[in-house]
Amino acid sequence: MRAFLGARRGRRFLAIATGLSVGGDFYDAYTLPTGTFALAIGDVCGKGAEAATVTGMTRDLLRVLLQDGASPAAALHRLNRALIDHPTASRFCTVALATAARLEGELRVRLCLAGHPEPVLLRADGSTELVGTPGDLLGVLPDDEMSLAEVDVLLAPGESLVFYTDGVTERRDETKMFGQYGVRHALETVGSADAQVIADALDEATRSFVSNELRDDVAILVVRNEPGEFEN
Repeated sequence: MRAFLGARRGRRFLAIATGLSVGGDFYDAYTLPTGTFALAIGDVCGKGAEAATVTGMTRDLLRVLLQDGASPAAALHRLNRALIDHPTASRFCTVALATAARLEGELRVRLCLAGHPEPVLLRADGSTELVGTPGDLLGVLPDDEMSLAEVDVLLAPGESLVFYTDGVTERRDETKMFGQYGVRHALETVGSADAQVIADALDEATRSFVSNELRDDVAILVVRNEPGEFEN
């Protein structure tokens, strides 16, 4: 699927809560009025209707804030205040929020993490790196005590940034956990593949790690800088 600014995105999503259109995990990707685009992925504590309500509110509020010009960090601070002002059992959540802009053939991704696992930078040669500065979980601390930092990540042509929720990393095979090591190992085998191929490969590696039934929501979001799409 063609995304924005010469990039491609792929995604995979599976919610275990049957009968709900929105699970505890979510992702979003959309164009901003500035011509850049936004990426969001997150995980709301809990299951069922209450968690689904908080998930929908979280996604919608972030979309409005970014479209109004807020930076990723400012948007997450505002979301934190909203979650604390309206406490529920499912008010705690993690979010990775980013904006991406064209920059002389590269994609500059401005990334902010609130309690969410670091995404993986996948280079064209198959090497990987965890990127981003871990920040505080949302809905727990007063806003003035929150620690959130924005980091710029540059994607050269053929490079991808892979976001995922803990339904991927916390898969267990008796005593072993899939973890971020498993994520990086799975991605190193696909290298410069298409964004959807990358998302499918990580999803398949997660599923094949154990034979038992999936017990948590899984969301995977990939943005890739397509080689040649910035050339004249």
